[in-house]
Amino acid sequence: MRFSEAIRLGGMMTPKAIHLFYDSDNGGMCVQGAALDAIGKMRKVDNNDPLPVDYHPHDEIAYAWPEISTHVKFKDIPREVRHVQGNYRSILRIATHLNNFTNWTRERIADWVATMEDKYIFPQVETTTQGQKELTHA
Repeated sequence: MRFSEAIRLGGMMTPKAIHLFYDSDNGGMCVQGAALDAIGKMRKVDNNDPLPVDYHPHDEIAYAWPEISTHVKFKDIPREVRHVQGNYRSILRIATHLNNFTNWTRERIADWVATMEDKYIFPQVETTTQGQKELTHA
C-alpha cells in the first residue's frame, strides 16, 4: 500500500490531530498516525503516558514507506511550506508540515503525496514505437 493510500484510508476512520500521532482526547490522528493505523501499526496510548519502549512511530513509518524520504524539487513544494527553513524537501517532512501548520485536510495531503509518488517514486514506464522504455511522469 502506498503512503498516500494509507493516509486516505486512515483519514477516513478518525478526526485530524495536530502535532500528535494519536490524540487520546478525541481519537484523532495526524497524517502519519492515520497512515500507520491503516496498516495496523499505530499503537494508541493516552496523551499523558509515554510510548512503549519498543515502539517508535517514526521508525514504523520509515520501515513501511522508506521511499517517502525522497526529496522533491522546489517547484513541487506547496506554497504553504516553501518559506520553512531547513530540510523540508522530503515527501514525509512536507506532508507532516502540511498536517501540523496548515488547514490542509489529510485527504488533500494524500492527493499531494500521490502526485509526488507518481512523479518521483513510481513513474510510469512506456514503451516507444522503437521498443525502448521511457520514463514518463503522471
